[in-house]
Amino acid sequence: MRVLTFYIDFDAYRDRILMLRAAAPEVGHIEVLLGSGDAAEAAALSTPHLTLTPLSATPLGRAAREAALWRAVLPRVEAGVDLVHDTATYLLSVFARLKLSRKRPRLLTSSFTAGYEWHTELRKQYPYSAALYQRVRWMGYMQERAICKLADAVTVFGEGHVQPMAQAHGIPAARVHSLPNCCDPEAFGPREPDFAATGFPAGSRILVNVGNQFIYKGTWELLRAFAAVSRKHDDARLLLVGRPHEEEEVALRREPEILGVGDKVRFLGKCPRETLPVLLSTSDVFVFPSYTEGSPRAMLEAMACSLPVIATELAGTRTLDPSGAFTRFVPRADTGELARALGAYLSTPESDLARRREAARSRFLTYHTPEAAAEPLVALYRDLCRG
Repeated sequence: MRVLTFYIDFDAYRDRILMLRAAAPEVGHIEVLLGSGDAAEAAALSTPHLTLTPLSATPLGRAAREAALWRAVLPRVEAGVDLVHDTATYLLSVFARLKLSRKRPRLLTSSFTAGYEWHTELRKQYPYSAALYQRVRWMGYMQERAICKLADAVTVFGEGHVQPMAQAHGIPAARVHSLPNCCDPEAFGPREPDFAATGFPAGSRILVNVGNQFIYKGTWELLRAFAAVSRKHDDARLLLVGRPHEEEEVALRREPEILGVGDKVRFLGKCPRETLPVLLSTSDVFVFPSYTEGSPRAMLEAMACSLPVIATELAGTRTLDPSGAFTRFVPRADTGELARALGAYLSTPESDLARRREAARSRFLTYHTPEAAAEPLVALYRDLCRG
């Protein structure tokens, strides 16, 4: 079986490329077209069963990237490919062209986000007047809808996304398949705590959040919930790792002072990925109050580092912990419930926290390493090609 797929670059999708590397011997051969990347790095990661081909040494704009893909994909299909796997709708025009062919490969597209949920639940709540943002999200939704119609199958992260995805785009649920997300266990795992890296005093009980900081990530609710519980837990600290959105940055950075917890909250900003395991391993609880998610890699990274979690009850987060073994789930945008969950964890005996840490790490190693995620992907590839 020969599979041709596309990813934007190495950095954003390195974990997925490691998954493809694990899957490739079982598949036969997988060629990954990369929107940009270093040729030497691509060659180093390639194997006899996996070929990585950068389309450009430097990042391309969307139009240039789609043109490069058109030139790269169609000749390869003519030479013989059993399955073409799209990500992020970049192969939309290619799929439309292939759909007209009498003899064509199977077509698979993957949705890594919960775009349907933004369209159905959140778009009317967006607080900014920026028409550009609305246009970009609307176009993204429509492109996803179009490619889902063209594809023979669609993948999502988690069973909870299957029915909503099918309904949102008007396709049979049988064509939507759930696959696990993954994270590199070599890059993320328990490390020696280092309070100096967090900027907080040794012995602090640190609640950590990783991701962009803005309204749809639940940052405002998190700040207010933390302020409410910090009065009873004087040693609690809140570490926010990630870049605040430009429209909200000034107000967000001012909010802890207004709430009276300015000395207990730190905005760390964007930091190198290699420093995240230390920050996570120094923290006590990972807090993730996002409004909408596909399958959050940030939560996977926390699980890999053995952190218990507080997360919004979403299809993507529930998939990572179906039984609630290490996660306390809270409703979206509910400051009161989030504060209660924070307080409950800060009051939890160490023995229970240790059990939850072990459950988080175990769940990650069983289902969310590149090797574990490769198994259902191989099965889907085979089913599609047989079908």
